[in-house]
Amino acid sequence: MHFIKILILLCIIFGTVLATSNLIATEFEPVSFMSISKAVITAAVLTFGILCFGISAPVQARSSASSLLTPVSGTESAAVRTWRTAAERGDSKAQFMLGMMHSRGLGTTLDLMKAYVWFKISSERHPPSIRQMRYLEKRLSKTKIALSDALIAEWKASKRTN
Repeated sequence: MHFIKILILLCIIFGTVLATSNLIATEFEPVSFMSISKAVITAAVLTFGILCFGISAPVQARSSASSLLTPVSGTESAAVRTWRTAAERGDSKAQFMLGMMHSRGLGTTLDLMKAYVWFKISSERHPPSIRQMRYLEKRLSKTKIALSDALIAEWKASKRTN
């Protein structure tokens, strides 16, 4: 069993390094040791969380109220779908990890607004999210922050009714 977990970890790390290298190369930046190191560390943290916290298999998103937060079919990795499932159930660490994945484009498209939404939702019970949320507040327009806040309120209201 441990061999399988290690093999999965290595595959995810290798895939993330390749994806990050391609992303960096398309932005006309040189591929540096630091960028690859960040990708490896991020992949290791994500994989560690998936393997050690035993997050259950993904289920389809049920809320139509938060269309921005629902995945677009076929554009997300299994890891993102797994984190999303736990995040939608209220797991603040999973919400944080989903924000990290959106903020870096790991396993999904790079989307700072979605990252901000998940960090803000997570920040109520997971203090490390606050730093990430504040970082993104400086990079998003006031309009996008207002839209994000409206989506968060709508998401919370839909969770209360379910």
